[in-house]
Amino acid sequence: MGPQGKLLLGSTRYTSIPGSDVEQQASSMGGKERLLSSNGSGSVSGSPGSGSSPGRIHDNVSRDSGIGCLKDGGLNTSGEAEGEIPQQIFDSNDKTNYLRGKFLGKGGFARVHELKDLNTNERYAGKIIHKSRISKPHHKEKISREIELHASLSHRNVVQFFKHFEDSENIYIMLENCTLKSLVHVQKARVTVTEPEMRYYMAQLCDGVSYIHQQHIIHRDLKLGNLFLTASMAVKIGDFGLATRLGQEKKGTICGTPNYISPEVLNKEGHGLPADVWALGCCMYALLVGAPPFETSTLKETYSRIAENHYTIPESLSKGAYHLIKKLLHPNPKQRPSVAAITQDLFFSSGLFPTYLPPSCCTQPPNYSPNSLTDISSLTSSVLSLTLPDQHKHHNANNHNDVVDSPNKKARSRTRTAALYEAITSALMVMPPRQEASVLPSKECPVFITKWIDYSNKYGFGFQLSDRSVGVLFNDNTRISYSADRTFVQFGEGNTVTCIAAHQVPKLLEEKFTLLRYFSQYMDENLTDGGEGGRTGRPGGLTRTTSSSSIPQIKRWIRTPKAIIMHLTNGTIQVNYFKDHTKLIVGGERQFIVTYINSERQSRSWSLPDLARRGALPQVRERMTYVGSVLEEFVELDEQVVPIK
Repeated sequence: MGPQGKLLLGSTRYTSIPGSDVEQQASSMGGKERLLSSNGSGSVSGSPGSGSSPGRIHDNVSRDSGIGCLKDGGLNTSGEAEGEIPQQIFDSNDKTNYLRGKFLGKGGFARVHELKDLNTNERYAGKIIHKSRISKPHHKEKISREIELHASLSHRNVVQFFKHFEDSENIYIMLENCTLKSLVHVQKARVTVTEPEMRYYMAQLCDGVSYIHQQHIIHRDLKLGNLFLTASMAVKIGDFGLATRLGQEKKGTICGTPNYISPEVLNKEGHGLPADVWALGCCMYALLVGAPPFETSTLKETYSRIAENHYTIPESLSKGAYHLIKKLLHPNPKQRPSVAAITQDLFFSSGLFPTYLPPSCCTQPPNYSPNSLTDISSLTSSVLSLTLPDQHKHHNANNHNDVVDSPNKKARSRTRTAALYEAITSALMVMPPRQEASVLPSKECPVFITKWIDYSNKYGFGFQLSDRSVGVLFNDNTRISYSADRTFVQFGEGNTVTCIAAHQVPKLLEEKFTLLRYFSQYMDENLTDGGEGGRTGRPGGLTRTTSSSSIPQIKRWIRTPKAIIMHLTNGTIQVNYFKDHTKLIVGGERQFIVTYINSERQSRSWSLPDLARRGALPQVRERMTYVGSVLEEFVELDEQVVPIK
């Protein structure tokens, strides 16, 4: 206890909020995981010494503590009513005011509300714990442990912990707001998901759990309700209320959610890393089949089936899914694969593996038509599997033949994409290992994307170009752009492009034109330019689009866990790396230009022929190698679809 009787829960942690997605707020947090008994669903936490029994839930239950229990209805274990939480909340540490927004869910000790920072308008998921609910010492220890463990984690597949603070009445934990709810909501709406979707979700879950395990932490409550989705469909692991450090867990303690508890935990043999692997198997089964593997109407029967490893896999599942589930749900924890080994299983290479899913997949099956974005992942080598370069790790100086042509490759059609692929490949083959001092920057710079918004859960992908023109690729694959001087609109559908004066937009396009202007306004007001070329241009460099020229539009885009790849209709390709915020753009009209934007948003451009003769900086060369690999796949994709001119 601190001064004036305050509960001190460790140092406050602040982290900047990444990303540029439009904030799409969840409408209502409906649905909850299936009830196991009349007591309601929840996470069991008990030990033999406290008289716990596998057949009942009792006083020391931790029912989905924290953001992990986003559900409306069911058992209210949070105690305090909404009226007891102030409308305005003040953090005295950094003098920030927050406005309490809509109710998101409730948990063992807490209510979760959307909290809006009145200075920045950023929205968080605020876990609010009334101090009267944590009067017992073990309750305080539990909250302190949850904060300490979650605050130590930072990974793209873990719900971001920003900070915590308190006032006289409540403790506030500020978390990333995952606006598309959780996988339990996906299951409620869809019942089952397709195997390609399962590969998408499972790969991200394994990345997140592997990272958690590397930090010597066992989650101990992995389940669909604790696996969240951001607006861009990134999977995030949340709710660390039952997590513990490896080696600090107490043998004989039964904790977790009944449907996901492993047999060794049930038998009080200890809770190690394999128990989380078991839970991943239960999640995989539940999403593919529609219910957890051992679910029954009573806890006693559920625990009996877990102990006997009694479950049935429907014949409708593929052999790959069948065998992976059997491995994950092996009764012997030593026989289960490590988390890192899961994604190497044949299941992940035996069918379609999407690199992106649209948010519509939360409520309806994805469309795997030839024109869908996920069609890119049907290629033999997925873009997601390519190794992204690390700015701090350079190639061996003598290894300058990274990209070579195979004599067995079939002849390629001379599309813009194919021409750029061949030019980069040829340049890398002859490029000297080190950049010569005589190489001169180019005054030219291809038009590139300075701002972007992934709003594909409703409308599409919006972007602003460095010449200030803006555009949207809608979910129906139509494209609309607005010229830099705002005098004309360009509409593209399939292979047809039409230019229309801005004051003569037909009624048929009015709705899309209105959405385009909304995208443009949002980007102007909320997003920062992605490079100096977008702010000031270059003498003799960037050219503005006029009514006599065509506006480059988005042809395709892919968002992976490590980067976003954007391909324009004029052939320019751009890769923005999330980790170090660098960018590489390759394109041009008269000759190909390579532009590198560093983490300080400073840009330099070179002609591709000049780099081929005189060499490139190591970080530029590495990124060019990756872009060459991406273009190779895009060329293969272009051979399957009608090109966009």
